[in-house]
Amino acid sequence: MLQDRGELFNLEEGHPNSYAPDKRPFHTIIPAFVTRDGLPVMSFGVMGGSFQPLGQVQVLVNIIDFGMNLQEAGDAPRMSHTGSSEPTGERMLDGGV
Repeated sequence: MLQDRGELFNLEEGHPNSYAPDKRPFHTIIPAFVTRDGLPVMSFGVMGGSFQPLGQVQVLVNIIDFGMNLQEAGDAPRMSHTGSSEPTGERMLDGGV
Protein backbone atom coordinates (compact mmCIF):
# COMPACT_ATOMS: atom_id res chain seq x y z
CA MET A 1 0.00 0.00 0.00
CA LEU A 2 1.46 3.37 -0.98
CA GLN A 3 -0.49 5.47 1.51
CA ASP A 4 -3.50 5.23 3.81
CA ARG A 5 -4.71 8.83 3.87
CA GLY A 6 -7.77 7.84 1.84
CA GLU A 7 -9.20 6.34 5.02
CA LEU A 8 -10.11 9.90 6.07
CA PHE A 9 -12.78 10.10 3.36
CA ASN A 10 -16.31 9.03 4.27
CA LEU A 11 -18.90 7.45 1.99
CA GLU A 12 -21.82 8.35 4.27
CA GLU A 13 -24.11 10.77 2.41
CA GLY A 14 -24.21 14.19 4.05
CA HIS A 15 -21.06 13.64 6.13
CA PRO A 16 -18.75 16.72 5.97
CA ASN A 17 -15.89 14.52 4.77
CA SER A 18 -17.93 12.53 2.30
CA TYR A 19 -16.54 11.68 -1.09
CA ALA A 20 -18.83 13.32 -3.65
CA PRO A 21 -18.72 15.56 -6.74
CA ASP A 22 -17.82 19.22 -6.13
CA LYS A 23 -16.65 18.52 -2.57
CA ARG A 24 -13.23 18.90 -1.09
CA PRO A 25 -12.97 16.49 1.82
CA PHE A 26 -10.30 17.29 4.40
CA HIS A 27 -7.12 15.70 3.21
CA THR A 28 -3.56 16.61 4.06
CA ILE A 29 -1.92 15.79 0.76
CA ILE A 30 -1.41 19.22 -0.76
CA PRO A 31 1.34 19.21 -3.35
CA ALA A 32 2.65 22.53 -4.60
CA PHE A 33 3.57 23.37 -8.17
CA VAL A 34 5.75 26.40 -8.90
CA THR A 35 5.89 28.18 -12.24
CA ARG A 36 7.95 31.10 -13.51
CA ASP A 37 6.78 33.04 -16.54
CA GLY A 38 4.22 30.31 -17.17
CA LEU A 39 6.80 27.52 -17.27
CA PRO A 40 7.13 24.75 -14.66
CA VAL A 41 9.96 25.17 -12.18
CA MET A 42 9.32 22.49 -9.56
CA SER A 43 6.75 20.55 -7.63
CA PHE A 44 7.08 19.72 -3.95
CA GLY A 45 5.14 19.09 -0.79
CA VAL A 46 5.66 18.97 2.94
CA MET A 47 4.10 16.81 5.65
CA GLY A 48 2.30 18.20 8.63
CA GLY A 49 -1.50 18.28 8.40
CA SER A 50 -2.77 21.77 9.17
CA PHE A 51 0.84 23.02 9.26
CA GLN A 52 1.34 22.26 5.55
CA PRO A 53 0.40 25.65 4.07
CA LEU A 54 2.78 27.45 6.46
CA GLY A 55 5.46 24.81 5.95
CA GLN A 56 5.25 25.09 2.17
CA VAL A 57 5.60 28.86 2.32
CA GLN A 58 8.70 28.49 4.49
CA VAL A 59 10.24 26.04 2.01
CA LEU A 60 9.55 28.47 -0.85
CA VAL A 61 11.02 31.40 1.09
CA ASN A 62 14.14 29.33 1.76
CA ILE A 63 14.50 28.56 -1.96
CA ILE A 64 13.50 31.89 -3.49
CA ASP A 65 14.65 34.41 -0.91
CA PHE A 66 17.57 32.60 0.72
CA GLY A 67 18.92 30.73 -2.34
CA MET A 68 18.79 27.26 -0.76
CA ASN A 69 18.54 24.20 -2.95
CA LEU A 70 15.53 21.91 -2.50
CA GLN A 71 17.32 19.59 -0.06
CA GLU A 72 18.60 22.45 2.09
CA ALA A 73 15.18 24.12 2.11
CA GLY A 74 13.47 20.89 3.13
CA ASP A 75 16.00 20.16 5.86
CA ALA A 76 15.95 23.68 7.34
CA PRO A 77 14.08 24.20 10.63
CA ARG A 78 10.54 25.56 10.32
CA MET A 79 8.50 27.65 12.71
CA SER A 80 4.93 27.04 13.79
CA HIS A 81 2.94 29.48 15.91
CA THR A 82 0.10 28.13 17.97
CA GLY A 83 -1.64 29.83 20.81
CA SER A 84 -1.58 33.43 21.86
CA SER A 85 -0.16 36.57 20.33
CA GLU A 86 0.41 37.94 23.83
CA PRO A 87 3.63 37.27 25.80
CA THR A 88 1.50 36.34 28.81
CA GLY A 89 -0.21 33.56 26.88
CA GLU A 90 -3.60 35.22 27.23
CA ARG A 91 -5.84 35.43 24.19
CA MET A 92 -7.07 38.80 23.03
CA LEU A 93 -10.83 39.24 22.83
CA ASP A 94 -12.56 40.48 19.68
CA GLY A 95 -11.81 44.13 19.10
CA GLY A 96 -8.47 43.90 20.92
CA VAL A 97 -10.06 44.60 24.30
